[in-house]
Amino acid sequence: MEKEITLEDIASFQRKLANDQKAKTARRAVNQNGIKASAVDPEVQRNLIPVFSDEVKTGSVLNQRHSGRCWMFAGTNVIREIIAEKLNVEDLELSEAYLQFYDRLEKANFFLERAIEGAHDPYDSRLNRYNLSAAVSDGGHFAFFVNLVRKYGVLPYQAMPDLSVSKSTDDLNAVLLELYATFLARIHAMAEQGWEIERMREAKKDMLLSVYRVLSIALGEPPHKFAFEYQDKDKKFHRLPALTGQEFFAKYVEDGLEQYVCLSNSEMIGYDMGVKYASRYVNNVEGDDPVSFFDVPVNELKKAVIASIQGGEPVWFAADVTAQSLRKEGQLGEGLLRYDELFGIDLSLSKGERLSYGSTMCNHAMSFTGVNLVHKKPNRWKVENSWGDEVGKKGYFVMDDAWFDSYVYEVFVERKYVDPAILKRMDEAKTVYVEPWSNMWAALD
Repeated sequence: MEKEITLEDIASFQRKLANDQKAKTARRAVNQNGIKASAVDPEVQRNLIPVFSDEVKTGSVLNQRHSGRCWMFAGTNVIREIIAEKLNVEDLELSEAYLQFYDRLEKANFFLERAIEGAHDPYDSRLNRYNLSAAVSDGGHFAFFVNLVRKYGVLPYQAMPDLSVSKSTDDLNAVLLELYATFLARIHAMAEQGWEIERMREAKKDMLLSVYRVLSIALGEPPHKFAFEYQDKDKKFHRLPALTGQEFFAKYVEDGLEQYVCLSNSEMIGYDMGVKYASRYVNNVEGDDPVSFFDVPVNELKKAVIASIQGGEPVWFAADVTAQSLRKEGQLGEGLLRYDELFGIDLSLSKGERLSYGSTMCNHAMSFTGVNLVHKKPNRWKVENSWGDEVGKKGYFVMDDAWFDSYVYEVFVERKYVDPAILKRMDEAKTVYVEPWSNMWAALD
């Protein structure tokens, strides 16, 4: 074949397809029904049964609406059960808007610190572009959640409920993007004028005041203290004394999530098993723990998740929710969508190759709340999502075990549920810092 596509090449393609009966059949199906509906494998679908041998108690399914807060909802899903048990209540929702406010403020500060550090770099450097994009995203990671609750605590939902902008953040993100670009331009001008870093940091305070103003108008002002009134399971009325978010968290979530560790399975090219990887540019709270990954075999993730579920605790995890999935049906199954057979093409990349070459990404956080064990081995998983109760089975998804192998990249579990040998290797591992470009570091939304 020549360097360019020729008309003869086109004619050759047409002749080959004219005699391809499989392509003709597939074309009719796709033209009538669309790609996804034509690719569904009913045999895989039939095995995604919403029945599980082991489950944990959960509250009402929540809805993140049109916002990138899945990581935050999945995080509150983990700790709200701890609080609900101590308060003796049937159901409890925590305020995601409260955490959202401080996440956006902290991301602004983190961005400004990186801008000041790189004030002499080219304005259109790859790192500047990345930092700007990360600053305006409402996506995040479990480490972000831990950083926030450790510093600001949590509130019951009624103390700061979602408002219009909390639920739909596109307009806020557009305003912040223009504001942060303006900050970036100012900081570069300061550097050209010879300002010292200390003087830039003084100017940063006024920039953060502008951010705080935008957030308080858009999301509402977080309460300093709140009085929580509720009825317990026995219909008994309670009124807690006025507490700050930090005091409420300290009282009802005793260990502060310090005992949770991340186990990952990315199998990315160039990422070795048993090595802790982190990036200095993936964080929300300046000076706090960065996001890090420690790759272990996928079966180690499963063992820790099963132990957590059997211990009565849901598990935060991150995956590619767009791959091999049906949203309305709430189904996640390897081979559920046979695009390879429908189009007659080769889609045989491995898990690590898909992530490394960019055809898949770690893009959504949910919670494991159940597992179906057959002879002590899992074949299905129950998943609590944050897309409301109109998808799946009242908001819950079913995942087959092969999908776990292919598209689950990280889980956060308590140390007591992890093999001591793995914990020892993790604790002793040196952290290797990498650039934030790979899909493993993408913010979950």
